[in-house]
Amino acid sequence: MKYVNHLKPAEIKTLTDGFRYSPSSRFRIRCHAILLSNKGYKIDKIADIIDFHRNTISIWIEQWESMGICGLISDASPGRPLIYTEQEQERVCKWIDEQPQQLRDVQIRLEKETGKSASLETVKRNLKKIKV
Repeated sequence: MKYVNHLKPAEIKTLTDGFRYSPSSRFRIRCHAILLSNKGYKIDKIADIIDFHRNTISIWIEQWESMGICGLISDASPGRPLIYTEQEQERVCKWIDEQPQQLRDVQIRLEKETGKSASLETVKRNLKKIKV
């Protein structure tokens, strides 16, 4: 049966902090799985508790053993590439500041100037990314 090797107090503290405070739900779940394994729970029981397949838990334990805490961090999954460049997004911001009630006009102007078409929702999402 596969378990994590006995954890040091500093490792337990790091995993506990990751489990409690990480903004990433994936990372929190992985930290929890390693802590449960350290307490002697079998992989099947951990899989039942956190509702993941036993093979996934096994992989997390292997990653913990080989890479430590870095093995529990997810690779970036950036999704679809951005439609507009930073400069284009800044122009959109400026235009919206000039005409805050005319998002449709800004969308049309952006399409004319860049040749790139995007839905009104995409324009809004880009605006939110810039404004936040």
